[in-house]
Formats: sequence, C-alpha cells, structure tokens
Amino acid sequence: MNNELRIIDANYNRCREGLRVMEEYCRFIIDNEDLTARTKVVRHELSRLIDLIPAQARLQQRNTPGDVGTAITLDSEASRQSLFSVLTAATCRVSEALRAIEEFAKISYPIVASGIEQLRYQCYDLEKMLFASFQRRRVSEVALYVILTEEYCRHNIIDTAKAVLAGGADCIQYRQKEFAGQQTLDTTLLIAELCREFDALFIVNDRSDLALASRADGVHLGQDDLPPLAARSIMGQFAILGRTCHNLDEVAQARHENIDYIGIGSIFGSATKPSVPQTGTDFISAARKLYQGAIVAIGGVTADNAALAINAGADAVCVCQAITAQDDPRKATESIKSVLKRNKHNICTE
Repeated sequence: MNNELRIIDANYNRCREGLRVMEEYCRFIIDNEDLTARTKVVRHELSRLIDLIPAQARLQQRNTPGDVGTAITLDSEASRQSLFSVLTAATCRVSEALRAIEEFAKISYPIVASGIEQLRYQCYDLEKMLFASFQRRRVSEVALYVILTEEYCRHNIIDTAKAVLAGGADCIQYRQKEFAGQQTLDTTLLIAELCREFDALFIVNDRSDLALASRADGVHLGQDDLPPLAARSIMGQFAILGRTCHNLDEVAQARHENIDYIGIGSIFGSATKPSVPQTGTDFISAARKLYQGAIVAIGGVTADNAALAINAGADAVCVCQAITAQDDPRKATESIKSVLKRNKHNICTE
C-alpha cells in the first residue's frame, strides 16, 4: 500500500468538504458573490492539482473501513455552538489538510506540492476575508443601538453604560465631540471593556484613533466626518463602519461606500440635533428600497414609536435621551428592547 497516496487522498476529501462549507457560508449566510466565487475557484484549483496524480492509483489506496482514525471522535466534533464555530472548524480543516497534502506530495509529486503551497497561501487570505465579513455582519443582528454622550446622561456615563448593557442594548456608540485628552480615552476604554463583557458591539463616533486605541468594533461617520475609504484604511477590514444619511441621495451614495450600516433620520425629530429635519417613517421605507444593508432609525425614538420604525423597514433603532436621560436607564432600555422583540417577531412570522 502506498501510504503517501492514502494520506493525500484522505486530506483531499477533507479539504474539499471544508471548502464546500466555506462556499455555502459565503453564498447563503452572507450573500457575498465575490467571496463565493473566490472559494469556488480555490475548490476547483484543488481538484485540478490533485488530478495531476493518477486517479486510479490514488483511489486504490483508499481504505475507509481500515482507517483507525474514523473511530476516534471528540465531543467537540459532535455539535457546533454557532455559525462562527461552523466557519472556524471549516477553515481549520482546510488549512490543515492542505499542509498535509503539500508535505506528503513532496515525496513523489513535487509539482503538486508546489501548487498546493500557493493554494494554502490563498486560503489564508480567504480565511481572513471570511472572518472580517463575519465580524462586520454582527451589526445586522443589532436591534437596539444606544448613543452615550456625557451631556445627555443623567447619571455618570460609566454607570449609565452598565445599566444600558444590563437592560439589553446590543450596541453602544460613544459620542464625545469635545476631546478631553486622557479623560476621553479612559472613558472610551472603560465603555469598550463593558461592551466586551456583555458581548455587545462598541462603536466610536467619528474618531478612528479612539476606536483603534480602545479596540472598538467600529466607527460611525457623519457626512462631514472622515470619508469611509479613509476610515477603512485606518481601521482595517474587520472594522464595522456606519454612515449617517439624512436624505435619499446620501442613502444612494452609501450603496457605493464600503460601509456596513446606515443611520437614517431624524425619523421623529431629535432633541439632541433639533436642526436636522424630521423625515417620518416614509423615509425608512424609501431607504429600504435603495439600501440592502442594515438600517438604523435615528431621531426621537422612544418606546412609544420604536415599533413604527421597525415596521417601516428599519433593522434597528438608535436611542439617546429616551434612555440615558431617564432616572432608570436600565428600565428604559428594557422597555424599548421589549417592544423591539415583539415587533421583530411579528415581522418574522407574517
């Protein structure tokens, strides 16, 4: 028996399976045409390289009943906790299998080994892009997005952050237009750590430097802030970028920017930004027809009107004073989150 061919064959099958899982993730989970195509190209290139080895010789070495490894299983292999764990398992399987093929092909098939080496490097890049897409996709799961700014918090901002997160906020944006040096940085770091403890997203308004320093999940950009292309070059491919849009022209432009969500409004009129015109929920419906990414409704959102925004097509609502300026921010958060849960369930079951 040619054990080298047996190892190559087993790892070829393992690698194909892993690549298929990755391709299905790209195609059906994140609906990413580019990454689907890239994964498919890798899968076909793998088959082309393996076809340089005579198929009959390789298949003759296959002996699944006699493979002692098939009887060895781990409890961790019997279940997957999340889509992330499925993706992680697949990418690890692919990289390990490619390395095994490469090493054992060097004995009798050096041309195949050389090609597999280059394919392995491509898979490293593909893995990075896949995990970046997964991280950025987290914003689509947000329902309640809360803005924290010192002047609109009735209580200490850190205490408010704790209360908001305990109440069920999915994402916190820290907005502090006046930079106070170390004090602002310290506050940013503390809120970032709290968000990680509660598994919530942390976004910094405007300041890419503060976002990087605090290891924030991303940065939110207004129309007069740093352009998304520049912010992406600073923050990297894993960062979540949001963009404020006040009209449909800005929404249309956002489709061509490398961003992950848009914050649109002011839907119900904003006490924090009274100069921004109120748009009403029709703006959400119109924006939904133009923009396929996550839409966050901003401006005057309360427990009384949050459902109107969701029913009009928003994926999430952004709240500031209706939570942070209240005597009990946690209770205010829980109240709005309850409304969102009920209405998202209704939309899903209609």
